[in-house]
Amino acid sequence: MRENTVVLTLKQIADWQLSSRDKIAKGACWAEMPSFQRGLVWKPAQIEVLWDSLMRGIPIGALSLLPIEGNERFQKKKVDMNLSEAYWVVDGQQRSNAIALGFKPFPDKNESILWLDMLPDRSKRTRRKFFFYVTTPGRPWGYRVTSGNDERVVENVSTDEYRRILREELKWDKGMGSKPPTYMLWPVKAKLPVPFSKLREYFMPNGKLRESFAPNGFEDLFASIIAENAEWARHFQRCWSSYQ
Repeated sequence: MRENTVVLTLKQIADWQLSSRDKIAKGACWAEMPSFQRGLVWKPAQIEVLWDSLMRGIPIGALSLLPIEGNERFQKKKVDMNLSEAYWVVDGQQRSNAIALGFKPFPDKNESILWLDMLPDRSKRTRRKFFFYVTTPGRPWGYRVTSGNDERVVENVSTDEYRRILREELKWDKGMGSKPPTYMLWPVKAKLPVPFSKLREYFMPNGKLRESFAPNGFEDLFASIIAENAEWARHFQRCWSSYQ
């Protein structure tokens, strides 16, 4: 069996799930999840901690890929493709999925979202440096980061707290027993939450790092967020106004 090391960017790993194979650049490394892999089992806290590690430059381990050479199903799909080779992901499915979540555009449907708190509560005794939050269709209001040595532990948000958000901020009129889609809510325990995809759009337009930034810090970033016609952006504006 051929063994070698391939260095990939996070975007390349995310593209395995977010792009179609025929749109991958010529000569790029393509991998997909084999049918024998188990389903997605990571909890939101594990995704949050992985992104904290990525932002801090902490190694997250290598992914193990197995060449698909000779596989009949792949050979049929390979016709007219630019790919010279492709792989199965045999170890790293959960990490690949977590990385892809950080590259998803802000959704127009009910799906999980990765957020970053721009003003995290530093009084918490936690090893996290970057306070990421994941909201899911089941819990579109997210979780609470706890104090302690295990940063993978989170707690549920109280029912009264998120119901207050529904009534006062969302003006939710569909009953307290129903849940809004994730794109309407935000992690309620974050002080100043922003979808991570919006931050990438600001810092890396067209996939490349911006060459210059506003002289007044993040004012143009915050202005662009406030201009968004979305419930989370209006919440951001209310929170930001209270800190000014």
